[in-house]
Amino acid sequence: MEESSLNTLNVHILGQSYTLRGEKSPAEMQQVADYLNNVTQKLQKQFPQYSSSRIAILASLQFAEELLELRKDYQELCEALNGVR
Repeated sequence: MEESSLNTLNVHILGQSYTLRGEKSPAEMQQVADYLNNVTQKLQKQFPQYSSSRIAILASLQFAEELLELRKDYQELCEALNGVR
């Protein structure tokens, strides 16, 4: 995809400004950035002594755990639906 056809959005995460570029709509990109910002802010309040990079790693671990759980749930749902047919 050509770079000129990508959507661009400026977002703030943990007080830092980032420019996002992607195929998703600006609203979808904002939703992702807001979710990340909310998670990192909660972690920062819980662990104020941690650096931003450590907070980012903790958030990444949380997202990975959520993703793996959702994949497991999806697989179980697919197996249950296949058993109904």
